[in-house]
Amino acid sequence: MDTNYVFDVTPDEEIVYTEDKQKAIYTPLEELEMIIAESFPESYVDPEKYARRLHDMCMAEYENKYKEVLKS
Repeated sequence: MDTNYVFDVTPDEEIVYTEDKQKAIYTPLEELEMIIAESFPESYVDPEKYARRLHDMCMAEYENKYKEVLKS
């Protein structure tokens, strides 16, 4: 389990790290983008574009299967 930290600078210019209690909430597409970005170390891969393409392909396939079921 990953722990996120936030930092604050005190008036004495001391940096204080505290655990971030609020967990980030991501959409499934954002989660997919993060997974893709982590799995492709090459800088030329655009994870957002790739994730959107995968999403579009999945939705198109789902739509096709849904139409097949409606015809049955």
